[in-house]
Amino acid sequence: MAYCPKCGIQVERDQIPCPLCFTYIPKVSSDKQLLKENGFPHYYSMYENVRDNVLKLIFRIISVGALLALFIPTLINFILDKSLTWSLYSSSSVISFWIVIYVFSKKIKRKALILSITTICLLLALDMADNQINWSVTIAIPIFLMCVTLIWLNRMFYKKNKKRWLAFVGVITISVFILTAWISFILGHYSNRPYTFSRSLEDMKVFLSIGTVCLVLSYSFPNKWKEILKRKFHF
Repeated sequence: MAYCPKCGIQVERDQIPCPLCFTYIPKVSSDKQLLKENGFPHYYSMYENVRDNVLKLIFRIISVGALLALFIPTLINFILDKSLTWSLYSSSSVISFWIVIYVFSKKIKRKALILSITTICLLLALDMADNQINWSVTIAIPIFLMCVTLIWLNRMFYKKNKKRWLAFVGVITISVFILTAWISFILGHYSNRPYTFSRSLEDMKVFLSIGTVCLVLSYSFPNKWKEILKRKFHF
């Protein structure tokens, strides 16, 4: 007797879609086979199987295209200039793009860490294309690391304080202030204009004030008024 491995209903025969959930019912040759499988066939979805095969095919096509995009410019650059110059830009970009596709197409843990390392390597590769390291270490990577750090801190704060929406708004506002101040400091140090940092602090201190007020109100505001504001502004 055949049963649907997903919803468990009895069907007339095997190797047909279930009339309720349309799950493909595998072949059942005998009752002994069912007993070996603990009286129930393994779950098998034709849709999921076809979807996985299509995704694998797309990934293989993208991999072949990335390999051609990596090989052809490199070969042309080497034939024309007898060295690798401008092709390094396209090669590093293609490799980074393939890594991103691979990470999202596979069940890989710590995707954020792998993508962060990939981004840092891409910035270094783009900067090293002219045989020297300059803006990537002094500007791009410090700003990128600050962005990643602030995103991680905001994410951790949101997980532990999901109901404190006003505090989360304050944390985001203060994060914008910190990021803006950090960018101004990096650019001012790189261009030998330290006064740009102090000027940006004057311009962005309103964000620090708003964030501080939101944090204070979140932890000292009466719960009754919080509920009224939630209903008023549909938070």
